[in-house]
Parts: sequence; structure tokens; C-alpha cells
Amino acid sequence: MMQHIRGRNKLRSLFSVVLVFSLLLSSFQSIAFADDPTSLEIGTVSGNPGDIVDVPVYIYPGDYSIYGYQLNFTYNPNKLEPMPGVATNKWSTAIFDKGEITTSTEVYVNSSFGEEHRIKDGKQEVFVLHFRIKENAKEGSAHVIWNSGTFLGANEAIVGIELNTPGSVTINSSQGSGSGGSEPTKAQSPQITEQPADISVSLNDSSPLLKVVASVNDGGKLSYQWYRNTKKSVESGNIEPIAGATGSSYDAPTSTLGTTYYFVEVTNMLGNSSTTTPSTVAKVIVSKESWQDITGPEASFIGANGIAVDPNGTVYVSTSTKIMKRVNNEWVDISYVDDQADGDDEPQNYYTGLAADSKGAIYVSMYNNSAILKYNGSTWEKISNTGLSNPSHLAIDEQGQLYVVDGGDVIKTLVNGTWKNFGSIDSYIAGLAVAGGKMYVSNGVTVNMFWNGSWEEITPGVQFIMLAGMAADANGNVYVADGEGVKKLSNGQTTLMSTKADFDIPFGVALDSVGNLYVVDNMLGKAKKLILNAATPVIHTEPVELKVNQGSESPRLNVNATVSDNGTLSYQWYKNTENSVKGATLIEGATGSSYSVPTNQAGKVYYYVKVTNTNNVAAQNQTATVNTLIATVTVNSSAGSGNTGGGTSSGGNNSSNAGATPVVAPATNDAVIVLVNGKEERIGKSAASKEGDRTVTTITVDQKQLDTKLNSEAQGAVVTIPVSADSSVIIGELTGQMIRKMEDKQATLVVKTGNASYSIPAQQLDIDSISKQLGSTGTLEDIKLTLRIASPEAAMMKVAEDAAKQNAITPLAPSIDFTVKAEYAGKSLDINKFNVYVERSIALPEGIDPSKITTGIVTDPDGSVRHVPTKVTVENGKYFAHIYSLTNSLYSVVWHPLTFTDVENHWAKDAVNDMGSRLIVNGRGNDLYNPNADMTRAEFAAIMMRGLGLKPVDGHSPFADVKTSDWYHSAVLTAYDYKLIDGFEDGTFRPQEKITREQAMVILSKAMAITGLTDKLTGKGSDELLKPYTDVSLVAEWAKAGAATSLEAGVVSGRGAEQLAPKANITRAEVATIVQRLLKASGLI
Repeated sequence: MMQHIRGRNKLRSLFSVVLVFSLLLSSFQSIAFADDPTSLEIGTVSGNPGDIVDVPVYIYPGDYSIYGYQLNFTYNPNKLEPMPGVATNKWSTAIFDKGEITTSTEVYVNSSFGEEHRIKDGKQEVFVLHFRIKENAKEGSAHVIWNSGTFLGANEAIVGIELNTPGSVTINSSQGSGSGGSEPTKAQSPQITEQPADISVSLNDSSPLLKVVASVNDGGKLSYQWYRNTKKSVESGNIEPIAGATGSSYDAPTSTLGTTYYFVEVTNMLGNSSTTTPSTVAKVIVSKESWQDITGPEASFIGANGIAVDPNGTVYVSTSTKIMKRVNNEWVDISYVDDQADGDDEPQNYYTGLAADSKGAIYVSMYNNSAILKYNGSTWEKISNTGLSNPSHLAIDEQGQLYVVDGGDVIKTLVNGTWKNFGSIDSYIAGLAVAGGKMYVSNGVTVNMFWNGSWEEITPGVQFIMLAGMAADANGNVYVADGEGVKKLSNGQTTLMSTKADFDIPFGVALDSVGNLYVVDNMLGKAKKLILNAATPVIHTEPVELKVNQGSESPRLNVNATVSDNGTLSYQWYKNTENSVKGATLIEGATGSSYSVPTNQAGKVYYYVKVTNTNNVAAQNQTATVNTLIATVTVNSSAGSGNTGGGTSSGGNNSSNAGATPVVAPATNDAVIVLVNGKEERIGKSAASKEGDRTVTTITVDQKQLDTKLNSEAQGAVVTIPVSADSSVIIGELTGQMIRKMEDKQATLVVKTGNASYSIPAQQLDIDSISKQLGSTGTLEDIKLTLRIASPEAAMMKVAEDAAKQNAITPLAPSIDFTVKAEYAGKSLDINKFNVYVERSIALPEGIDPSKITTGIVTDPDGSVRHVPTKVTVENGKYFAHIYSLTNSLYSVVWHPLTFTDVENHWAKDAVNDMGSRLIVNGRGNDLYNPNADMTRAEFAAIMMRGLGLKPVDGHSPFADVKTSDWYHSAVLTAYDYKLIDGFEDGTFRPQEKITREQAMVILSKAMAITGLTDKLTGKGSDELLKPYTDVSLVAEWAKAGAATSLEAGVVSGRGAEQLAPKANITRAEVATIVQRLLKASGLI
């Protein structure tokens, strides 16, 4: 429980100011210095060479109060020249100043009215610009474009121009037609209603989209041509047409540093007549400047109070009344709409907190409604608000535990559907973050860390100015936003990470899964991203070990790597005479993702490649490097007299081996890597072979060397056999004596491939039991034990595919077979049952949607499928499904969404649908679950079997009333086999009787022993745990221990604060909820 900490009284008033300021600031959708932005339009006129034309300038309607303007316009100097008067005012003004800017092709018009001029009744003409069409001007269009300036409001406040439409002068032909017939129809000038916008991006970032929206109403056909320029002009500078850029939008490149100007000419073609209108010029800045504006040209978050990023990198921004989601570089309003609202009396949404969990769910708090909302990617749902009053800041830890600040100064967490007090401070809380098992809380002036039961100020002596956002990572780095900017707090030091040019009032802070920093500005309405460190390259394919003949064609070593931050990958290959990176020699010119190994000299050479990601926009470390595994290449000496290398013939075979292909099988390699507590040890050998058409790689561990390494390690060592070979079957091989040694050291054995891993405590193998079952009369060294990770054989693959179709299940990754086998003197024993959950992990394909990962399943040879507890984690940007099971089999990761219509508004909706999707609970037909119905003892046994992922047991029933023909026969036997149930004294199980809550709690407490949850409890006495309930006297003596254990674990709660209701029948909704809680509390889902 978090301790109550007392703030500094002298700062209390400042804290109050901070809170009031924060609430006021975040409650406004828009904070502006003057009236809303205006829209400007320049008209289109026509004339002949030598004519004087008047180009009108209009302001669009709106509730504007205009006191003057200061505007600059550019024009085509090749076709137009300003008249001496330049412009004529259409409004009465106190001051009207106009003229040419002699150093450029611009004219200016400035005015002050001396009084308010309101624009409410349609667009109004403000003034006209006077130009003469030059005598030598050719037929076509000459453009007049607003270049800069603003309108002025009261007290000379700026009224920005949000939308402007360029004008043009259409120049007619100076020659008549001479035919006396009708003049051909002239094409209209395209009207551009949406202009390309200025944007700043970082080097090598995603290309920003420039676009225009244009139209004509004369039936003509529009075409587009984009241009780049070295200055902000459509007429002068180094203008270049962009090849292929002929659409209404253009993706500007970001590969070159600097500023580039872009515009597009929109041409209307009508018959033989055409007219062209250019867009305004957009400035694109590509720089090494760290902060990247991700707001886009069409979005603004003025009044923003929060930002969050899900594991996929999707950004969410909240204001007091809106939630926005960034999709394909555009923002979508996903704000919650309460269909059940009672009308005007319902409090308006007032969002005050925003956070994302590791599975992609988004949570927001609503201050006025005392509610927490959860967004699952498409829909919103309310989670329990029992115990909440006015929630604000949110934080979520790596395990998905949600924390909220309630009432301004109390931190609460959700426990069994109720928000319980976690702690409080003697001041308003201005920031909350949780990461790496630590909680960080700010009162607006200081930041304190709660860890191991005590508080510590992480930057002693440093005081912040109105702190209004905070995020933390698992390494103990904390990032905050205050009145001075964005700051990093690390190791007691404070580092400013932004300037005044970056932010005005930064108000929300978030970190994504790869460590990039996101901040939203309350005043400027901008969301920005900072890449802190270059991403570490992810190796997908390692170089493999080879064995070739001297003089044969050079084989290639390959590496496949990617990065997540748009950085640039580079490669450098190394070689060595020893199996180590120490003392390795750089290979000149070997800088690609592959390398051709020379075969001209016999011998053994060790190769690896260093992969480097360079990201010049990273704020801290701009490079990140990773080494591949070392690949051993053995070049065998050529045989026969033709060997110029001095080799001798053998067996009378004098033929040359020149041009021989690499040996595929069998092939061996000495001294491959085995990790002992993460340290690389060369104590394994690799052998390649085949099983039919499937390739097999076997890693054999050297017993003496492993003993030596384990002797130097403490208890609980982890021995990992990493295999980089791209084989269908991967085998880790040890002797029984090695297993005995690992049992004594309480060690864990891990076999790890590129797409899966298998982790098993050595004690679960029980080598003495294995020896007895095999009838071994020799030493343990004579027993061979293998851990095998394999793709299924074709026949079993077909079974899995058919089972998925039959059960409407969508596989998300290839199925993988995990097995353990012991062999001795020609006998073999499959080890397929363990006393604790054994972990397997399966890597999920790139681009997988984490919201579409439901669970792991087992497919048995008869085609039946069953749930196994599964949770998904993100490691270095890649998703892994961790599957926990008590047996070995064929495992798959699947998508199986299921919703029951009758729980849509039920308190147990989440649990019921989750357990249904995981194949744990079944409905009653027609998409109905019947949540409030009672459950039978047989149904409860079946759900516990499926929930725990137990393999069904067959055989003779120990209960007189459970027959082989009963549907629940196998479920009851399995529950009995795992000691979950005992039955009654008369030898019956009474499967059709309704199960009471106390009976369910006893069974549940036994399940907790299987999952390991019991070991995590403090073991409080039954009387203490049951005391709060007024009906405790109804709990049977035999049920008290089980009920107390279930309550202490938080898996079961009472029916209300004072009623345990032990004799009441448990409902189907309660069962789904307690099974979900059991699996979550045990860390299995």
C-alpha cells in the first residue's frame, strides 16, 4: 500500500493555482488571442494585352470584428505590372496605405478603419488591386496570390487567415478570329478551395502529404502538375516540374535536409481552351531538429490535456470534450457518445485523463461523469466506477493494472470491480506515471518515486513550474512537461529537452513501446514526437553454419534485419580464427547484407556481421548496433592429385572436388553457443540432418563443460540453447546426468529458435522417475533427453487446418509442435505431463494486429481443440504469444472473437465475452449466455478443466453417478485426476446439482495451487479474511480455508460489502468472472 506523504505547506497555495490553471486551461476547446481565423478570396478577371484590370479581394462571412489589415500579394511580373495607385479601398478607412515592394514582385495594402467593421452578411469586397496587362503578354493566365499578412482585430490583435483562394487575370488573345463567327468557349479558371500546407518533418521520416482540392463548373477536365522551387514563388526561382507528380496530392520526400517549396498548377481543359491556376506555395522543412510535428495541416488540439500511444504506434490526443485518433497521418474523432444519456440533465463529457495499456486498449477518465472508459479499437465501454468520484490522471503498469487520481489528491486502483484507495498525498496531484514496478507522483512542483514501500524525491532541490504531464520508462527515466518545456529526469539530474520554439504550454507526455517521446501543446494545439534513440536492429535471419569443399562455388552468408524508426541500416562483416568476436578482423568491402565466403583455402573460419542503424534525428543516441550469431564455415581440403593445395588422394579417387555444393546433411560444427545465465559459452555442437523432406538441426551440449559452468553459478541458473538455423525441426539434446545437475541447481532449460522458445524447469523432468520408467540399469549419462520444437508433419498440419475451419477459428501464426523425449537402450519415453505450467512462446508475424490475438490452443490428433492460457507481450516492437500448459502437444495462436447478445449491458460483459472467445465458457444457443442462471457441478468442472487448459482424461469414473456416456464424463475425471474435486461421502459427485458459492471457492482454491497463485499469498488466517462478512456463520467448516484463500487472492468477492452468500448458487456470470480473475492473478493471461 502506498504511504501517505505530506507536501510542503508553503507550496499549497501554488498547488491550488496549478490545479485551477490546469482545469481552466483544459476546459476550453479553443484559446485564441483574437477572433476566429478569416477566409480570403482573390477574384478572377480577364482582359487583353494593354488593358487595365481590377482584381477584387474579398473576405468571407463569419462573426468577425475587423479593425484593419496588413496584406502582401505576389503577381506574375512577366504578364502583369501594378498601376501607380496599386489599390482602391471599398470600405471607409482612417488610414489606407498601398504600394510596391521594389525588391520583389509584391504589392502591399495596409489599412486602419478607426472603428469596428463586422462581417456577417455574405462575403464582402474589401478592396481592388489595379494591374495593367503587358503588351507582350501571351494568352493564358497570370496569377495574383496572397503571400503574407493578416487582418487586425480589436487592440491590434491578430486575426489569422485560415483559407485563401488565389486569383488570376485571364489574358485573351491579342488577335481576332477573323471569321466573323461566334467566339469559342473559354475554359474557366480552376477554383482551389484547399491549399497545400507548410509542414516540418525530420530526416527520413514518413513523407508528408501535400494536396489541393479544386473544381470548375464548366464541364472541363482538371489536370495537375506539381513543382519544386528554391524560393516561395510560383514565378521565379529554380522551378522544376516533378516527374510523375500529376495528381491532386503529392508525397514530399524527406531524404534530404533543407527547405523545399512546392506548388501545383491546376489546369482546366475545355475543348481547345485551357486555363491554369497555381496553388499557394507550401514550405516543407526537413531537418535534424528532433521534435517532429505530427499534427498535420487539418488538425488542431488547442486546449489539449492528454496524449497516449498504443503498442502499434497509434497516437491519441484528448481535449476536455474530444478524443482524437491518428489514422494514416490523419486524425479521426472517436469521442465517446453515450446512447443511454438521459438528456439535458446528463453531465457533459469532460475528459481529464488518457492512457494506453500494453495490449492496445485506450482508457480515458471523465471528471464530471465519475467514469472510466475503455476503447478497444472500434467501440467504447464503461468499466466499473464503484468507488470513484472525480477521476483525473490515469496510469497503467506493464501488467495492465490501472491507477487513477480521484478527487484531486487520492490514487485509486481497480480491485474486483471496485476502486480501492492506493494512497494519497497532502496536495493536489498534477502528474502520475507507473513503470518498472515504480510509481511516480507529482504535486506540480516536485516529483516523488514510490518503490519498496517508501517515497523518494527523484530530483532533490529541483522545483518545477506548473508540471502538467508525466511519463516514465522501465529504466527509471521520467519525462515531464512544465512551464519551461519538456524535461528528462534521470539519476537525480534534470535535462531540458525542448525550447520555447518547440512548445508554448506542453500539457501531456507519453512514451511509445520503442521509447519515442510524444508531447501535446495546450496553447499551440500541436502534437509532436521526439525520437530519443536510434532503434536497435531486429535480426530476423541469422547467418548459418556451413560446410563446403575447397575450390567449390562460394556460398553466401546472409542476414535479414529491420528497424522500426525509418533509420538507415548498414552492415560490416568480420572473420576470426576463433569462435569469438574478440580479436575478429574487419573484412574490407564486406558491407552488404550478404557475404560470399571464399573457399580457396581449407580450414575453419568464423564469421559474423555487425548491423548498425543510423538515425540522424535521434535526440540522444543516433546509432544502435547489434551483432549476429557467429557462423562457422568449414572448408574441407580437396582430394585427389588435381589438388594444387597439396592434398593427397584417398581410396584411389583422383577426381577433383572443384565446384562442389555445400554439404547439407549430415554436417557438424563444434563449439556452438550455449547461454548460461545469459553468458555465451562454447559448450555445444550442432549437427544437421533430415527427416524425410524436413531439415533437422540438433544441438548437443557437452556434459563436462556444462557441469563446470553450472558449478560457478548460483541456484536458479538458466541454460539457453539458441538455434539460428532455419530448419523445420530444432532439437536440444542433453544427458540424464546433465538434467540431474540442473535439478540440483534448480535450473531452467530453454531451447530458443527464431520463431519459438520452450522453457522448462529441470525439476519438472524428474530424471529419477524417467530412469525407472525406462528400466535403466546404467548411469544417467546413458539416458538421452531431447527437447524438440518442430513444424508439424503434413498429416497433422491438415488436421489442425480442418479443426480451425470446423471451430470458426482463425490461425495467426504457423502451428508448432513442442515435445520432450527420453531414450535409453532402444527404449523411448514421451514426457508430456508436468506438475507446473511450462512456458512456450511463439513469435507472431510482422504487422499483426494485437487486438486480434485471442488465445493459444492445442490441437489433438483426433481434431479436437482446447484452450491453453495465453498472454501476449511486446519485446523490441515484436509480439510474442506466451503459452502456459501442463502438457506437450501441437500449439497454435488464434483469433476467435465471440460476443453474447444478452450480456451487452451486464456487469460481467467483459469477462463473459473474454472467456467465450478463449473457448472456456459456452453459450446456450442463439448467441445467448444466460448470465444470471445457476450452474451445475458438472458444468463448473468442465469450465475449470477448460480454463486451466487441462488435457482431458479418459478412463473409469470414480463416482457412481458419472457414466462413460455422460457428456461431462471426461471433464469430471480430469478435475478428479488433478485433485480439484473429491465428491461426496456416499461415493457420488451429484453432477446435475447446482453448485454453491462455497463449493466453487473450495475448488477454486485447489486450482490456485496448480497455477502457483497460492504460493504468492501471505497466508492470512481464515477468521481474519472472513470476519468482514455478516453471514460468515453460514460458511461450512470444510469450506472456510478455501473461501479465505479465494478472498485473499482477490479472485472471489462478496455479494455486496457484507454478504459472502456461501450457500447461494453461483451464477454463470460469476463463474466467468472468477475464472478470468484466477488466470489473470496467476499471470497466465
